[in-house]
Amino acid sequence: MPSRERQSSNRSVLIALFAVIGLLIVADSLGKDQKLERVSVTIIDPLSPDSEGDFTSSCVDLFCSAGYDVEVIGGSEVSVDHLKSIPSGSSAVVMRVHSGVFEDSVWFFTGERYDSTRHILEQLANEVHIARTTRGSDLFFAVGSSFVRRFMKEELEGALVILMGCDGLASPELAEAFLDAGAAAYVSWDGPVSLAHTDRATLALLEGVTGGLTLEESVERSLRQVGPDVRYGSSLKIYPSEGAEFVLRGGQSRK
Repeated sequence: MPSRERQSSNRSVLIALFAVIGLLIVADSLGKDQKLERVSVTIIDPLSPDSEGDFTSSCVDLFCSAGYDVEVIGGSEVSVDHLKSIPSGSSAVVMRVHSGVFEDSVWFFTGERYDSTRHILEQLANEVHIARTTRGSDLFFAVGSSFVRRFMKEELEGALVILMGCDGLASPELAEAFLDAGAAAYVSWDGPVSLAHTDRATLALLEGVTGGLTLEESVERSLRQVGPDVRYGSSLKIYPSEGAEFVLRGGQSRK
């Protein structure tokens, strides 16, 4: 029979062993939670490097200083095919794009020049469209709500989508497509907007959401600091209305 001292020693060893195992389980669980935490953002900017000011670099600095990983897709890289494989798991997708209403639907421009021999099936399915910013300007591919629903489904789960171009909320169709693809909230303009104005207004909004403000508070912050577009009178809007309470995951409170 083992002595009482040895029995006590064995119990102490077992208790210590179970404690270590428990700590390892907790640490592993926390590690998994951290891996699942969405602390990345995607910036889509086909307008760079031909742009006014330096919005994208300012945007990257803002997100990085708030602790986010940032992926930038810029210029001609913003092709139809690239948008089919947009990075998944982003907390926010910021789209610095031209956009507009064609055939009663909202479309946003890629950085890929139009070629009638490319993306033929998508053209026939009305998922992509020929587009130009002004009469006589270069032609580009644009994509719309059907494209978003088909190719971005499940890639935007829980994300905030900001479309910086004109008329992004002239109708709810494109916004609803992003929500169908998993986005938690969508922000855009209710009419035309200049590039310089949307740059300033979006940065003010992003300073709010990365600082822990709700989406509604961030839009109001942008309105106070920058205001509606001075030429067209357009304002940033949130879709759906419940998106007003959205808080960007990983935001650092500065209240």
